[in-house]
Amino acid sequence: MSKLRIIAPIHFFYDDPRDRLPDEIKLEDALSLRRKDDKLNDLIAIIVDSFQDIYAKYEIDELKNCRFYAVYEFDSSVEDSDKAQKKIHHIIESLRVVRPTRAASSTFLFSLDHNGNLSPEGASQKTNAIFLIYGEPLGSSHFQAGEEKKIQRYYYCVSELFAKYQGSYNRVLNAFNFFQLGYLTHYAKLRTVPFAITLESLFNTSESEVGYSLRMRCAAFLGQSITEKKSIIQKIKTIYELRSSAVHGASLPRRVLSNPLSANEIIRDAEDIARRSLQKIFDEDLVGIFSQPNEELNKYLDEFLIH
Repeated sequence: MSKLRIIAPIHFFYDDPRDRLPDEIKLEDALSLRRKDDKLNDLIAIIVDSFQDIYAKYEIDELKNCRFYAVYEFDSSVEDSDKAQKKIHHIIESLRVVRPTRAASSTFLFSLDHNGNLSPEGASQKTNAIFLIYGEPLGSSHFQAGEEKKIQRYYYCVSELFAKYQGSYNRVLNAFNFFQLGYLTHYAKLRTVPFAITLESLFNTSESEVGYSLRMRCAAFLGQSITEKKSIIQKIKTIYELRSSAVHGASLPRRVLSNPLSANEIIRDAEDIARRSLQKIFDEDLVGIFSQPNEELNKYLDEFLIH
């Protein structure tokens, strides 16, 4: 039996100093998010000593500045390291469903001897830190007390989604993957494309009138009032204008051309609507409903339009 431990510093993952997350967030057996403490500082020292030849000084400084780490211990005779590291990826993906975030992870793999001593086995540098949000209010990406329950909930939902549907088509999994792609797309204007496809995966069941049907269904699904529904409809219409510009080279509306910040607002709206749609599906256990054949999903979504 060979015990391995993954230690994954989470970059750009902060909580509100006035409304802090718990020091440990348990996600499953032997997997948790932990706030940096003396024990984790000792682990950083081991990491730096073990891998200093492959890291620049600024990268080592980034590791030291991380406030939270994912820690996972597993038996390599039961679970391979690639599968174990996917759990870390799912943590980052789940954080993005909770709120907009630049969170990214580095991963370090260690073996443990019978005395609990660590020996380095491998390392991967942090995933791309995406500058998704432009001009957001200071601290808006900071997680707050109570959101640990959302992190746990969405991590569970994401893990179940991949366990059940990976390798086959599922509209929620497809939407989730495109939502993540929106975070990994570097060219700003193109980010509207995967976020728009996220919505299409969830709400489009026909090849005709895609834009109109999507706007109405999404607004009815998310909106709590007539005013909010109208706002969502207008936002999605504008999102598709920017999407068309990115994909087909169509001209942008004058309000966007005259004010580059407008494009940033559209990108934020696209991410927000896509994220809220996934949140509601996970919060209300709707994955099964959205996995039904089109005819059954049509009946469900049409109920929102009636009321």
